[in-house]
Amino acid sequence: MQHPLKKFRETAARLAAAHGPTAFQRDMAAELDVARRAFFDDPLLLRLRDDTLTFLYDDFGFGIEHSKNVAVDAAAIVLSETAQMERGASRRMAQLALLAGLLHDADRLEADGAARAADLSRSVLADYPLSDAERETVAQAIAAHEETAWTPPANPQEALLAGALYDADKFRYGADVYVTAMWEYCDYEDMPAFEAVRCLDLAAARLPSFEGAFRTRPGKLYGDRILAAGKDVLPLLTTELADFLAGSGPDHTLRIAKGRRAGS
Repeated sequence: MQHPLKKFRETAARLAAAHGPTAFQRDMAAELDVARRAFFDDPLLLRLRDDTLTFLYDDFGFGIEHSKNVAVDAAAIVLSETAQMERGASRRMAQLALLAGLLHDADRLEADGAARAADLSRSVLADYPLSDAERETVAQAIAAHEETAWTPPANPQEALLAGALYDADKFRYGADVYVTAMWEYCDYEDMPAFEAVRCLDLAAARLPSFEGAFRTRPGKLYGDRILAAGKDVLPLLTTELADFLAGSGPDHTLRIAKGRRAGS
């Protein structure tokens, strides 16, 4: 029998789709296209996608979808903000944003998850064809992606990458917040399905703290409008999910056997 939360994704997708594409998606269509193509075709990203499956895989696809969307949006922001740079340098910065996006939530359920994910990125990327400075730029961006009191690095490229990762992560609290709430607030190893409503409540409680706190020019331009869509859809999601689960029976739990995780 299909798990109810898998079925509910169709409802969540319908509610998100009702808002249509965001202004960010419309205005940055060219940058997003370049970023998506790099995510799926760049050999370095193909390698990292294989290496991160162990950390991101789940039977529901939440981890992979969330990290992909963060990576692509962060890279698009970087491409927009480096448009005046030499093309190769701009694309390299976008590549670092894609790497950071894939790795940023590798230890999401730990209290110091951002710092641990940063350390993990240093290990994973140790033998990648990156300079020491590039690896550290990725790690520092990951370490800062949950900081509320943030002092931008003096180096403008480091500040841009960290800001783009933060903003792209917070964009996920828009109309597609269901995926983020399930991924960031739920322990997939063993959780009663009815607790999924609590995950949405946690996302709703945290969302206002992101308003007015975006770090890049595109983030400041589009971010609060994206969050407004999330605030609009969250009450509907919460009500519909509660009703949906009430009709699904009490025995459904989120259980993903460790033996099915990639790399185990």
